[in-house]
Amino acid sequence: MTLLRYTSFACFSRGLLITAGFAVLALHVSTPVQAQEPAQTDAADGKAFAYEVISVKPYKPDNGSGVTMWWRTTKVGFSAAGLTLQALVMGAYGLVTTEQIEGLPSWGDSAQFTIDAKMDEDVAAAFEKLAQKDRDKQRMLMQQSMLEDRFQLKAHHEMRERPIYELVVAKSGSKLKNASKDAKGGWSWGETKFTGDSVEIVGLANALSSVLGRTIVDKTGLTGHYEISLTYAPIDEDGPGHDSADAGPSIFTALEEQLGLKLVAAKGPVDTIVVDHVEKPSEN
Repeated sequence: MTLLRYTSFACFSRGLLITAGFAVLALHVSTPVQAQEPAQTDAADGKAFAYEVISVKPYKPDNGSGVTMWWRTTKVGFSAAGLTLQALVMGAYGLVTTEQIEGLPSWGDSAQFTIDAKMDEDVAAAFEKLAQKDRDKQRMLMQQSMLEDRFQLKAHHEMRERPIYELVVAKSGSKLKNASKDAKGGWSWGETKFTGDSVEIVGLANALSSVLGRTIVDKTGLTGHYEISLTYAPIDEDGPGHDSADAGPSIFTALEEQLGLKLVAAKGPVDTIVVDHVEKPSEN
């Protein structure tokens, strides 16, 4: 699983502002999994991969220092605090922009929850033996099941034609530097910077999608792992296309000048989760 670590105090995603006091938000980004797909049943003694214990409570800030929002996975489950239904759905379905969710109730992007979910020991042991790709897939399916059980979520996938960006190599050519063999593979982004020591282009595209609030499709044809340091001006109400003498180049200019990549406006199908029914969970 790729961890995206927000370490700045005000981490910006277009349409989703996360103001963190001092915590770290860790999320995974994966290919969306269809809601209808059943979970595996070969965990331990025929058990399905599922959380045995799930605690869902309204989030209550503990020190008045500002909103803290975080999500972390462990060997036996996951914990989260300050997350909205919108954020939970994005994590469970591997979505990268808020525009990929339709039909949320009015509280879906405002009410916050604290969640602690754990597998039993046998299921956790079997889960740990899965390949990383399969663990990511099962983790998302378990989180989808949790939303169905505790939030009474019923949703379906639809492909919607939307404005997108295509990420291509600029005419000047790629300026990307290949990652070193001993790179750990971590990457992070905040309001004005993306850095990573072993980044695949799809990971960069996902991060940029979150920053710009628009799906970005990788059309570069680049298949390696790269060392990336990208610095750009903050996104503001006027949009991301403005260079600033004080704040630096826009994200479009920065991509071309610093990485030799370019974003091209286009339209294309975007996987969208349409919420048919959902309820606030009862506290336990």
